[in-house]
Amino acid sequence: MLDYKKMRESEYVEKQYENVLALNERKNLHEKYSVNKKGFTSWLYEQYNFPTECSILELGSGKGDLWKNHISDIVPEFKLVLSDFSDGMVEYLRNEYAKSPVNIKKIDIQDIPYDNDTFDIIIANSMLYHVPNIDKALCEVYRVLKKGGKFYTATFGENGLTKFIFDTLKELHLVTENKTNVSFTLQNGDEQLRRYFANVQRKEYYDKLEISESNDLVEYIYSMTSMKGLSESQKTKMIDFYETQKNAAGIIEIPKEYGTFIAVK
Repeated sequence: MLDYKKMRESEYVEKQYENVLALNERKNLHEKYSVNKKGFTSWLYEQYNFPTECSILELGSGKGDLWKNHISDIVPEFKLVLSDFSDGMVEYLRNEYAKSPVNIKKIDIQDIPYDNDTFDIIIANSMLYHVPNIDKALCEVYRVLKKGGKFYTATFGENGLTKFIFDTLKELHLVTENKTNVSFTLQNGDEQLRRYFANVQRKEYYDKLEISESNDLVEYIYSMTSMKGLSESQKTKMIDFYETQKNAAGIIEIPKEYGTFIAVK
């Protein structure tokens, strides 16, 4: 059963990101079937403007993929802190970046262990909708961000892959709610950020999925912790259903709605 309310429970978040296997499953679908080959992560990095002698905090770093091809950009004048709420992700980051000029921390965005006005840049991608208390999180981000500093926070929209999964599983009678309840999206994020930041800009990344193998989509769905209630016996039913969603070219077309907010203190 797809449960959007659970997306903001601490135990759910830790389970969702306790290891890289399920995370890889979700990333692989996008890498294999996205039409825009630039990739969302590469596009995100292009949006960042790092000043000289910059101090950067990334919250919810996951595997640290944002920096995978850019670690050489971290010059001695930079201070980069990668962090995550999950012990599994923190351990992965420490191993992955053991020989890099990067600090690794376990951090809850609702209680950031740094003094006021510490960072020039704070990044929190695809994670605010997991946070139980977004207002508390944004208050903390604002507190540790320097005057004139920028907060970059990427998220998804309400009309993309998430909606497609919800609508199709509802048609299969695997979910019953009438609408999603996602707390931070491209549609509602601006209003929430403006409670703390007067200057907020939204940038959108344009892409879609063209999926040829229904099984890959089903495996993606099963990789989501919110889907743990699905039994293995339902996979065949789901695959058969998604086969009927293919167009004449044998493709399931799914819009992707992703982007980032840039908020200035």
